[in-house]
Amino acid sequence: MRKFILLFVTAVVTSILFVGCLNKNQIETNETVDTSKNVEKTTDDVSKNVENKNEQTKQEKDELEFIEIKGKRAMIVEGSNLKNPYIITVNSEGVKKRKKLSDDKIFALKKNDLVVVIDEDDETCRVVQAFGDIPRLRGTIEKSKLDFDSSNFKKSANQVVLNNVMCYVSINGDEQGSQSGVYQISERKDEWVRISMPGGASDLWVKEKDLSYDFDTLIIDCDE
Repeated sequence: MRKFILLFVTAVVTSILFVGCLNKNQIETNETVDTSKNVEKTTDDVSKNVENKNEQTKQEKDELEFIEIKGKRAMIVEGSNLKNPYIITVNSEGVKKRKKLSDDKIFALKKNDLVVVIDEDDETCRVVQAFGDIPRLRGTIEKSKLDFDSSNFKKSANQVVLNNVMCYVSINGDEQGSQSGVYQISERKDEWVRISMPGGASDLWVKEKDLSYDFDTLIIDCDE
């Protein structure tokens, strides 16, 4: 009888120890799984942080600093297509952005068009259209295709500035009142030029001696 009781007690103790071992193994397995999940979560968090920092760096790169640049007047001496064309836009919050334009499109400057040079090196210049629609076209052109001698503007330039200048219906014709602003020259004859009027109005003539090419060269852009 004692032997039977001893065997029974031994069996019970063994069962308890076996179950305990199983539970311990299960707990260790669960802890291992949890640890793996935590490692994966930590790795994901690190990856996201790296991505966020990279995105922030990219945004900071894109947010260029805009400054006032005192440019130089120049005239195109040979029709050319702008390289790396872009415009400056302003969003609803008044923030300026530099918008690159497609290189697949042609952005041409005509011979004798006036431009403002805002940056230059030995071979190329970064220019802005002196006149035209807003926002004005900007880009790079070969330096050899520019004339910086303002004395040549009055002989050939396509654009002109009028400052309260008397206009005429024809050469030596009737006066048509004074005009101020920027105009496109459509014809030159003797000491007169014919200017195109906005809104489809008839062209007018002005005396060449009254013309000005002293257009504004202060440009807001990025200092590259």
